[in-house]
Amino acid sequence: MLDFITWTADPAIFSIGSREIRWYGLAFAIGFLIGYKIVEKMWKREKLNPAWIDSLLIYTMLGTVIGARLGHCLFYAPDYYLANPLEILKVWEGGLASHGGTLGIIIAIYFYSKRVSHRSMLWTFDKLVVPTGLVAAMIRLGNLMNHEIYGHPTDLPWGFRFIENLHAWKRGAAPVFTAPSHPTQLYEAASYLVTFVICMWLYFKKDAWKKEGLIFGVFMICVFGSRFFIEFLKNDQEEFEADMMLNMGQWLSIPFVLAGIYFVWRAMRLGKGMKKIFFKVCCLALLTAGNIACTGQGKINKGESAAADSVAVVMENETALQADSTGYIVKVGNMAPDFTVTLTDGKSVSLSALRGKVVMLQFTASWCGVCRKEMPFIEKDIWLKHKNNPEFALIGIDRDEPLDKVLAFAKTTGVTYPLGLDPGADIFAKYALRNSGITRNVLIDREGKIVKLTRLYNEEEFASLVRQIDEMLKK
Repeated sequence: MLDFITWTADPAIFSIGSREIRWYGLAFAIGFLIGYKIVEKMWKREKLNPAWIDSLLIYTMLGTVIGARLGHCLFYAPDYYLANPLEILKVWEGGLASHGGTLGIIIAIYFYSKRVSHRSMLWTFDKLVVPTGLVAAMIRLGNLMNHEIYGHPTDLPWGFRFIENLHAWKRGAAPVFTAPSHPTQLYEAASYLVTFVICMWLYFKKDAWKKEGLIFGVFMICVFGSRFFIEFLKNDQEEFEADMMLNMGQWLSIPFVLAGIYFVWRAMRLGKGMKKIFFKVCCLALLTAGNIACTGQGKINKGESAAADSVAVVMENETALQADSTGYIVKVGNMAPDFTVTLTDGKSVSLSALRGKVVMLQFTASWCGVCRKEMPFIEKDIWLKHKNNPEFALIGIDRDEPLDKVLAFAKTTGVTYPLGLDPGADIFAKYALRNSGITRNVLIDREGKIVKLTRLYNEEEFASLVRQIDEMLKK
């Protein structure tokens, strides 16, 4: 009987010098090309101006990229990007939000309708969304190949073990696998493919495009409705979502679902024949979403064992580790586990060599929005104040990222304190569960004992950390 699936697919198809050609890009390109051919078929079916297709392509591409980038920056890390607006332009460093991309497309189609087609926006959307489900499904398959956007641990037999230290593994290190987790990339891909089939059926078999807004509304309900349910099984994308009743993806999905319901109601009001079609589609969509949601019965709930101050004992490297509710496996009063870290300048530092100093460790990563928010304060309120004090040491430990990315990260955040590399998150795993979140600070006294542990960024907690460092250095 299958217990889980170990996923070891290489994200790269091949490399040209230092540039990788990835499955993600290929999947996107395939989905886009097929989608373009479908739109061409629609144009021929309705005998529309062929020149409109090229304009639609340009408007859609610009709307998607700009909207997705702004959505990521403003939805998930507004403080950082508003303070550093030039960083918004660095799309190549990653960070795109599907909800922002959707809003960007809506705005782009507004201008397309006004300047090119001179038709209503709904007329355009009823065509544009038909192949979009296929493109979205291909993107999620690309996410699967990248070992990203997976879900909570599960004991279901189709749980996937993904490679967590992907960068280090690509450089030859032994893989560090996640716990068997929900392959939410596949759940989303399946729901988007169902949406694609439904929209194709509505357009080519039922001529639903004659009822303006119907196909668009069905698309919105199916895509964002399924997204809402699947998000219950997905890991949070940003640290600040940990304490939210619904995560950011779910909150952003709700208005799109409501908009979809409105457009379907509007179209049905214009023709009784559409009601029967709509009810059939809803039943299929609800059945699909229900089946996906039911997979959560095999979920190992991330918080179900977090009673009081501890969570269940877990096994890592065959050693039982007791973690608290934040994922720490060390406690205040413990001797800080020793390690040796290589800094970005090539020098190596051992924690034991810093004995006699007050030491602060910051666990971070470039993809962590909360880290980006906190790090300028660490620079200003701690590092610049004490960097010349020989009795103080501060090291930022970057979780499993290559040197060039860590250097770029330091530049974009404006920090000057030392950053070290942690391939495979091996140093991090000495202090917290390997799979737990970052944005952590560990304060260590002159004897090597832990005196303070922080998690996430809280102004009061951070102020307390600053005061404690000041007091320790006065002694």
